[in-house]
Amino acid sequence: MPDGRLLLPGKSTYHPEGIMPFFGMMQCSMDMGETWQYEGPIAQDDIAHFSEPAITMTAGGRIMVLFRCHPHSRNTSQELYLAYVESNDGGETWSSWRPTTIHGCPGHILTLKDGRLFVTVGTRWPGQQGCLARVLTPEGEDLDTAPDIVIRGDSFDPDCGYPWSVELNNGNVLVIYYHVNENGVRGIEGTIVEDV
Repeated sequence: MPDGRLLLPGKSTYHPEGIMPFFGMMQCSMDMGETWQYEGPIAQDDIAHFSEPAITMTAGGRIMVLFRCHPHSRNTSQELYLAYVESNDGGETWSSWRPTTIHGCPGHILTLKDGRLFVTVGTRWPGQQGCLARVLTPEGEDLDTAPDIVIRGDSFDPDCGYPWSVELNNGNVLVIYYHVNENGVRGIEGTIVEDV
């Protein structure tokens, strides 16, 4: 953060046994990660549990968090979606969570050098076992309307995905993920996205 704080979203539970449901929470460090302070829940609901967040701050100062969301009423991977919360006051308060149109889980957010946001998500349904991406405006207003880009969809097992992205010096984006080949061997693979 501009004031030197580190924000780290995560998941927690009120159950001493460490069982579901999990809620999305925030931790803060004032000493570059030496110690952490619990800042409380930022996404919780009796109808779902939240985990594996991705976070970024836009040029305008909006903090955006995308959580892996498992609504209790959803049964298939294609019905899962990323849940979204935001803060416009440096993390003091948070919006109510809402579902996005980004299906799959979990997600990652990369802020590109030009300020746009590159969002990736793991996908695990027949015909799309791999990951998708969306390129958003710098403030992310088109989170729900930007078109999907297929990064990979040909894993031979639905246990795949978990994408992570980095912008290369030439402006291309390298997306890495884990993938299952035809012979059943799992590995970390990557795709370079050009002309982002």
